Amino acid sequence: MFVDNRPLRGWRLWLFTATLALGTVVVLSNVPGYTITVPYVAGSLGGVTPSFGTWGTTDHMVGLALGLPFARWFSGRFGDYRVYIVAFLLYACAAWVCAASETLWTFLPGRIALGFAGGVTLPLAQSLALREFPERRRTWAVALWGVLSMTPLTIGVFLGGWFAEFLSWRWVFYT
Repeated sequence: MFVDNRPLRGWRLWLFTATLALGTVVVLSNVPGYTITVPYVAGSLGGVTPSFGTWGTTDHMVGLALGLPFARWFSGRFGDYRVYIVAFLLYACAAWVCAASETLWTFLPGRIALGFAGGVTLPLAQSLALREFPERRRTWAVALWGVLSMTPLTIGVFLGGWFAEFLSWRWVFYT
C-alpha cells in the first residue's frame, strides 16, 4: 500500500485542521452541554434524583483523566492517526450508548467510555496539528487551538440547554 508522507499544504492542511478542530470542540462541549441537562437526564433514566445524574459528569471526567495518559502510549504503539480514528469511533459508539440509555446503569459506563475516548483524542489532535503545520506557523496553530479549546466551554451550556428544552437531552450526544 502506498503511503504519502509529504506534509499537508494548502486546502488539505486547512481541511485537516478544521476536522481536528471540530473533533476537539465536540469533545470539550460535552461536559458543559451535559451539565445543564442533568435534571432532564435524571428524570428520564428511571427516575433517579439529580444528585445521581451528576455521576455522569464525574464518570466522564474520570474517563477523560484516564484517557489522557494512554494517548501517548497508544500512539507510540499503533501510530497517531490510527489511534485518533479508533478513539473517535469509540467516542461515537459511547455517545450512542449514552443517547440510547434507558437506565443510569447503562448510561454511566457510556459516560466513562465517552470520557476515555475524548481523553485520548485531545492530546493527539494537537500533536497531529503541530506535526502538519510548517514551523513558521506553529505559534499560530497553538493560538488557534487555545481559542478553539475555550469556545466549547461557553457555547456548550447554551447548546445543551437548547437541545434539552426544544428537542431532547439525548441530542447532546447525537451532535
